[in-house]
Amino acid sequence: MKTIELHITLQPQVLDTQGQTLTRAVHDLGYAQVNDIRVGKVLYMTVDEVSDEKVHNIITNSK
Repeated sequence: MKTIELHITLQPQVLDTQGQTLTRAVHDLGYAQVNDIRVGKVLYMTVDEVSDEKVHNIITNSK
């Protein structure tokens, strides 16, 4: 069994409205040194495959 940590984020050129809202809130709390917050998700998956190649194929949806 292998555990995979998969980070999902918006591309840098895509407007992150949640991140902007959090950045404003952090500034309102007095943390002006924070320049930018980007919001994403982290998925933790456990798969039964043993080989790294097969795990990579699962993640990239390759057969």
